[in-house]
Amino acid sequence: MSDTATTLWEMEAIKQLKARYCRYLDTKRWDDWRRLFTDDFVSDTSQSGGRVIRGADEFVSYVRHALGKPSQPTVHQVHAPKSR
Repeated sequence: MSDTATTLWEMEAIKQLKARYCRYLDTKRWDDWRRLFTDDFVSDTSQSGGRVIRGADEFVSYVRHALGKPSQPTVHQVHAPKSR
């Protein structure tokens, strides 16, 4: 595969991953959403008043508690990516 083809394939893979992230989160498909993260995932929102969450299971549990109610819809949108 040429460098250009590889770059395009990688960019498409990233776009698809971002789309799955949003779709699984918004449809509350927690097991599928969890599979998008590595076990050693770290979320650090401490600079904006949040906290540090270590581990994908802990993070998904936190988000599920915050957004997991069926009456709490979310709509994440991802637009055209900027590369480099």
